[in-house]
Amino acid sequence: MIFKNSNRKIILVRHGETEWNREGRHQGHLDSPLTEKGQKQVYILSEKIKESGLAIDCIVSSDLGRARQTAEILKEELNIDCIKFTPAFRERNYGLLQGMLLSEIQEKYPDLVGPKGESLRNAPEVPSGEALKNFTKRVMLGMRSLRDLKFRHNLILVTHYGTASLILASLGIKLVGRSFLEDPRLFLTIDLDKV
Repeated sequence: MIFKNSNRKIILVRHGETEWNREGRHQGHLDSPLTEKGQKQVYILSEKIKESGLAIDCIVSSDLGRARQTAEILKEELNIDCIKFTPAFRERNYGLLQGMLLSEIQEKYPDLVGPKGESLRNAPEVPSGEALKNFTKRVMLGMRSLRDLKFRHNLILVTHYGTASLILASLGIKLVGRSFLEDPRLFLTIDLDKV
């Protein structure tokens, strides 16, 4: 049974720090494991979720290893039985740019990135990668599918920087100050009815 107008929330989280995050490499659909720091970030996140008092019915996660590892830690720490992995919430496939440092991308593909890499996320096309419109469609279909899940309270959505940024932009949410995007020990709640 789905409980309409029950103030159900999505607890949006980003995976913990990975080896490639630490090195500044673009991961996309490629993977690197969580660092020890990344694992600690997830344990701290689980404590913050406990302290929030939010009842959690299920975890939905990107199926990429770094998000999966984050979701598995949360599942154990929060004692949640339901966990679902899906490609819908993967990071964008950055094709040939995956595994590259920002400096390497700037040198090889200067038209795709600004000085801090800010335009890469909005590039309509990337070499041998996922078009922005396809990435957007995939993530938005995933968000709509969350409304169809049968849960009474709230769910945790474990995803990636680019995916979470896209979700927030689609909902008109602008973050001010340090957020869960920069600090995986933090989370953001979204009313499911707004999705």
